[in-house]
Amino acid sequence: MKVSQFKEYIKESYKRLIIEFVVCATVAYYSHDYWVIAFFYLLTKLRDIYHLQEKQERRQKLRAKGLTEHDVANIDFVKKWQETRKGGLWRYCIRDGGLIAGAGTGLALSLLFGLCFSVKFLKILSEPGDMFAFISYNYLCGAAIQIIIFRFLWFSNERRFLRLTDPLNSDLFAKAGLLNELP
Repeated sequence: MKVSQFKEYIKESYKRLIIEFVVCATVAYYSHDYWVIAFFYLLTKLRDIYHLQEKQERRQKLRAKGLTEHDVANIDFVKKWQETRKGGLWRYCIRDGGLIAGAGTGLALSLLFGLCFSVKFLKILSEPGDMFAFISYNYLCGAAIQIIIFRFLWFSNERRFLRLTDPLNSDLFAKAGLLNELP
């Protein structure tokens, strides 16, 4: 690995590195698993540094076409959102929010409960009926939370989609008070 590559990586992602380090240090402090967390953190950073040259080459190819990574992300968003919005608001909220993201949120709620209330958590896990009820309640809570979040995300994504596909959309300008500034 070249020193210049390492410097470029630090300059490019120092804010993210600090946040990830703080999160990993907090998890390590509460879990008392310092070596596993440190190994995982360093392994992911080495992978990022290893792929840095590939990432820079991709940026140069995009720059030659007059694009940036942000432009490519916007193009991908428009393509994906065109397909998603065909299904409608409730299908998006229930399928993507309730079923998919709700499962992850339910798991996170379970882990959070297990960390905060370990004695109660072990008691719940000792009885199969209590365990299945606990899993069900956490999944339902996670699904409800994510359905609400995805309902708000729908409007945010719809606004972004309209801004990217129709930059002269009069509704967006009227809401922002910019309609009078157009020629």
